[in-house]
Amino acid sequence: MTQTGPANTPRIVLQLSDRAEGLAVTVLDAPFGAGMAAEIMLQRIEDVLRMASQPTFREDVGRGLFRALFPGKLEDVYRAALAETTVRGLTLDLELRFDRDLARIARYPWELLHDGTRFPVQSGAIALVRTLPCPEPPPPLAPAAPLEALYVAAHPSDWPPLAAQYHDLAGALAGPLNAGTLDLAYLLPATWDALMDWLLAGAPHVLHFEGHTALTRTGRLVFEDRRGAFDPVDAEIIGAALAGSALHLVALSAATQTPAAGEGLPAGAAPWLVLAGIPAVVAVQDALPPDAALTFWRTFYAALLAGEPVGAAVD
Repeated sequence: MTQTGPANTPRIVLQLSDRAEGLAVTVLDAPFGAGMAAEIMLQRIEDVLRMASQPTFREDVGRGLFRALFPGKLEDVYRAALAETTVRGLTLDLELRFDRDLARIARYPWELLHDGTRFPVQSGAIALVRTLPCPEPPPPLAPAAPLEALYVAAHPSDWPPLAAQYHDLAGALAGPLNAGTLDLAYLLPATWDALMDWLLAGAPHVLHFEGHTALTRTGRLVFEDRRGAFDPVDAEIIGAALAGSALHLVALSAATQTPAAGEGLPAGAAPWLVLAGIPAVVAVQDALPPDAALTFWRTFYAALLAGEPVGAAVD
């Protein structure tokens, strides 16, 4: 977890665990209520995402997720912590910890939580972080000057077209590029083999992937093959190749997500990169309009270059 506020900032840490009878949520840390636990029920993620894609249903989805996460007396834990942070003019840190076997649950749109009054994440009342157990503690994200970033834009000719954003983002970051605090390279061709060759020559600090993800058990990133057609690579393979390198951060701005038939419940690629030991992964959960995506990534990288930790840069 990236600590984004003062050490004494109130926070809630919830552990979500798999049980024979379903799921359990346990309060690991909170101003009060630590140790409290409850059984929870979640809708199928396909149903949740289908509803969340329709703006008129977002509040209903958020209310359902809130009731699942804070059932019964656990809602009192949330209300008390939020009241304390509001009085002190602070943001409440909400950390959701998932068992390794629950990577699929991490993909739910928890940012849509609605507490009956508002969307607290979107209003800035809550800073939400997802965490998964790593094979070993990741190394700290030490600042580097210049920050070396590799941009991979995979646009397979036989998949739906994407909005290319490299030139717009490079233009938006012209200041740090000209000042020498950012070194932004572009991978050609956007193939898995070309990326492996680059990694063998020395991994960058940041890998930014623009493209499609194919949703399977572990998730895949879709690269191009030598003919420009789609070439999906399993996220576990990617994680294994990147883990232990100088890489600090993987940014996924995958534009579309296409379920693979017969693969069961999709999980998305980001959790599996975390489980492989990559220190930090920032992933866009769904497609964003090009202007909104550019605004997010420009602001994120500007904050990162200003010395903000990853969590604060996301906020």
